[in-house]
Amino acid sequence: MSEPAEFNPEAIVRLRRLGGAAFAREMIDLFGQLADEKIANAQRALTAGDLTALADAVHPLKSSSGGIGALLMFELATRIELLSLHGEREPLAQLVAELEAAHARIKPSLAAAREQIPP
Repeated sequence: MSEPAEFNPEAIVRLRRLGGAAFAREMIDLFGQLADEKIANAQRALTAGDLTALADAVHPLKSSSGGIGALLMFELATRIELLSLHGEREPLAQLVAELEAAHARIKPSLAAAREQIPP
């Protein structure tokens, strides 16, 4: 099975159609803030060994990353949440690190997409 694409720019087009240019820009900005906060929460929960808090931290990233076109982040957040809820600790540290790295890699794509949104 192949890895999903990191970013689908069509998601930004859909956001523009849904709410206009300002809405699309705002959603990109909010996603950046939410992702930073939730990934930090996930790291803290992982360090504390609190799988419920870890699942709670990544849950909002599922819908928000899917809506913004961050496809790999969506898949990773989904996997982390499911494994956390099932008490499967082994792969979680690696997956949280991958989630953080995926977020770092997608930031330039989102910034570029934001800049391309017409006024």
